[in-house]
Amino acid sequence: MTAQLIATQQRVVELTPLTEEAGNLRSQVAKACRDADEAEKAFEALSMRLWKDDKEAARVRKERDELL
Repeated sequence: MTAQLIATQQRVVELTPLTEEAGNLRSQVAKACRDADEAEKAFEALSMRLWKDDKEAARVRKERDELL
């Protein structure tokens, strides 16, 4: 019984760092997902701004051409 308890305790000691590492990796994955979501939102905002700027530039060019 004592040998089994010692073996179990040794196994716990071996697995504890792995459990902590798994927790750290889960935290890193969660942060990466949040960062990816933020990047996607920023990209969408920049894409919309580019579209609006292109539309405005076309309007200004047309107006300029009409004045010339």
